Amino acid sequence: KFKFPDSLAWAPLMRSAIHGSFDGVGKLYAALKDHPAVDPERITVVGASAGAPFATVGAAQAPIPGVILVQGFGDVTRVVAHLLARKYESKWGRWVQAPAWLLAAWIVWYCEVPEIEQHAERIGAGQKVLLIASAKDEFIPEKSSDALWAGLEKSKSQHERILLESG
Repeated sequence: KFKFPDSLAWAPLMRSAIHGSFDGVGKLYAALKDHPAVDPERITVVGASAGAPFATVGAAQAPIPGVILVQGFGDVTRVVAHLLARKYESKWGRWVQAPAWLLAAWIVWYCEVPEIEQHAERIGAGQKVLLIASAKDEFIPEKSSDALWAGLEKSKSQHERILLESG
């Protein structure tokens, strides 16, 4: 549970966990593709919501054949700012949006979170990507979902987006 400013003490561990997760996707793929019980052509990584950036970066760094992104997003700063503002707006009002944006920008900078949409552009021709998104998501701003899709459209991957009308 995020509590400002106390939760900022966890930032070094958060940065380490984020980068460990980015690296972990590629390491898992490398281990699976060489396992005798696994068909390397059928390996698929799935990332939902906050897990989608890890699946996206992993697929950009390793030739994972299948990628499924559920409620995936680019523009991480926008998502974090939205979630912070959403948490505090009901109690403090709309003015919290500006500090939420500043705090989100600091978190993304400090944790060295890469530009997810730029990684999406690097997903290769032999990879298939399915992005499932919602038009009325309360947690992921539409512009952030669209940023990921724009990156995928620039990639050489085979990609498809299913846009659900529900939340």
